[in-house]
Amino acid sequence: MSGKIIVFCGAKGGCGCSFLCYSIASFLALNKEENILLLDLHAGSCASRAVFDLLEKETKDLGDINKKGQDIDLTLLRNLVIDTESSLNLILPPLAKQSNYLNKLDLANFLDQVCRHFDIILIDLPSFLFYDLSMDLLKELERMVIVSSSNLVSVSNVNLLLSRLDGDQVNLQRDLIINKYNLRPSMSPSMINSYISHPVKAFVPYDRDIDFLFLHKGPAAIFQYNLRITSIIASFSNALYEEIGYV
Repeated sequence: MSGKIIVFCGAKGGCGCSFLCYSIASFLALNKEENILLLDLHAGSCASRAVFDLLEKETKDLGDINKKGQDIDLTLLRNLVIDTESSLNLILPPLAKQSNYLNKLDLANFLDQVCRHFDIILIDLPSFLFYDLSMDLLKELERMVIVSSSNLVSVSNVNLLLSRLDGDQVNLQRDLIINKYNLRPSMSPSMINSYISHPVKAFVPYDRDIDFLFLHKGPAAIFQYNLRITSIIASFSNALYEEIGYV
């Protein structure tokens, strides 16, 4: 592998993990020279299609890999990869929920091939799939970004995700983002820091106008505005970029 893989995993549904993953991927594509790929593994969800304005377009997705062991070559990747207006490369999940699509995909082999053609790969990973990842695959990841909202249930789930990594003794760099921390019910930042066994890298506020812009104009559009939320996401993106070895 030569490309660097960053996995985004939400502690709980609705915490805004996809929002942050899409936004950070779009920021990097807009502001860095490297080839950036966003890989959405949420089978059965049309979120990425909606956000990137692809609902009415005929596209290929991971469901088009029709058998386990199918050769993942440049031709196949070209068919799967969608170039967005922000120069971000995108691979979509199957629209239908397919319990065996990752088995057919052979994720380790697929990522090995993807890393030959892209510099930074950001994966939007459902939390339930995280527990199915093999230790060998976890060791190939460059970094993991865990996203949580500020309520007690979501914060408690963060410790479960961290305990899986610690229990398997996986030396994987990890960042923790608390999203929508200004929405109630919520724990205070100081309480969160005392409750979680890992430091919080960023507290991201909820902004209704940015959320509307994200949904209707796409992730790249939010960075046209110099607001607190966009500044925090941009700062986190730049720090992430440097910490994985780019300057």
